[in-house]
Amino acid sequence: MVSLRRSLLTAAFFFGSTLPTMQVGAMKSCSGESCPAQGLRQQDHVLLQFNHGLSKAPSPSAPPEGSAEVPPAPQKLTSGYEAPEGSVVAKHGQLRVQGNSMVDEHGQPVRLRGMSLFWSQWMPKFWSEDTVRWLKDDWHVTLVRAAMAVESGGYLESPATELAKMEAVVQAAIDIGIYVVVDWHDHNAEQHVPQAKEFFKHMAEKYGHYPNVMFEIFNEPVRQSWLETIKPYHETMVPVIRQYSENIIILGTRLWSQEVDVASEHPVDGTDLAYTLHFYANSHRQELRDKVKKALENGIAIFATEWGTCDASGDGGLDFAETQTWLKFFEEHNISDANWAVGDKAEACSALLPGASGSGAWATCELTASGAFVRSSLRAELQAHTAPEPCPQLRAPPPGLCSNSNEDCSKTGCCSDVGSRCFVKNDWWASCRASCTPGIDFNDPPAFRSPWSCKELKRSVNRITSFPADADAEAAAAVQPGPYKRTFDTEGRVETA
Repeated sequence: MVSLRRSLLTAAFFFGSTLPTMQVGAMKSCSGESCPAQGLRQQDHVLLQFNHGLSKAPSPSAPPEGSAEVPPAPQKLTSGYEAPEGSVVAKHGQLRVQGNSMVDEHGQPVRLRGMSLFWSQWMPKFWSEDTVRWLKDDWHVTLVRAAMAVESGGYLESPATELAKMEAVVQAAIDIGIYVVVDWHDHNAEQHVPQAKEFFKHMAEKYGHYPNVMFEIFNEPVRQSWLETIKPYHETMVPVIRQYSENIIILGTRLWSQEVDVASEHPVDGTDLAYTLHFYANSHRQELRDKVKKALENGIAIFATEWGTCDASGDGGLDFAETQTWLKFFEEHNISDANWAVGDKAEACSALLPGASGSGAWATCELTASGAFVRSSLRAELQAHTAPEPCPQLRAPPPGLCSNSNEDCSKTGCCSDVGSRCFVKNDWWASCRASCTPGIDFNDPPAFRSPWSCKELKRSVNRITSFPADADAEAAAAVQPGPYKRTFDTEGRVETA
């Protein structure tokens, strides 16, 4: 997901969750590689994430001397598999890297365009065949990127759940004949090598012989050293995939996948390797394009697996003029791209308004200004520069019915801001937030840094209002009106008036 670089809120914690801010000056050494200007505020998407893990990834070990074990040869395309007639995969087949460009099975240059799904653990409703099919049929994407979360409630905690989401999207792409990027969406992948090996071995063995599938093995390294950490990680992971697949592997680059020039000076050995570029139009301009030019001149292929119309926080102002400059640059240099993101979070780079359907079939009124612009671009239409009028069901509730962002929402169980939900902190406070991760929120003032339970409060029509004479007094009191007592339904949601 996007490499968040948000400014730390100075308001009290009543305003809900934002992402933690990290001072560059407080970070570890960049090991001699270029660093941003001191004092610049930068941060990841991930809530409560401070550890950037500059430790080395283990280097690939050589087989024991005299060992007769030989890795299996990479599989060719699935015998009998035929991409749907007229599909982009039927036209181009298995892709490969030739020089600094991506070409198809006929040796012709290919430029794919598409969308990236939002973090899997936070927006699972969009990880469906219906969404993928709608993106292909209506948005005319030729590529979908499946950004599977690793930390913060992702694969590390729920591998079976996240793997199921990934496989659903990959299978959908195969069935409808578009390309798909299998993205290990992690900022600290070198700390999770065993899990990454397990995941990519499974995915490459199961899907690596389909021409549709590409592998992105490290979404966004942050300040880890390219030579000491990031490159060794790639050198560890590439052979895992190559046991089963010759398909393109996309390699994350340093500083939120921006320092493609550094990677180009010391590339990873191998074939059919491309390097990740991420940009956000309201933050990254000509200076970053110059890095891309240098990388191309040095002979590596670039794949823009994530970009946004907004600033690097995923929010802020939209810059459509700079976005068009970037897209023209990609067209000139045959660089494939995926826009961030298919999601309905209340932020500028989201393609959809809060409350939009998770099954595709989105009306124009369900699109954000960014979503409308990107859809028009993908369809090769005149780009829209203003947001469509929101659908009635996606508008804010009437004033006074629900709580504002700086109010305790315990009694109302709903929020005035579209996209916000009421989450419980503890027995004394609940707040309207776009999302919530259990535990300490370091954006809370120090005096109020107690853990959030993150139970979601809902308006309930099933409130218990009377009790039999022998009812337990404490149980009865738990559902009586009051700011400190609340009960939870069978799904863990709070019931309130």
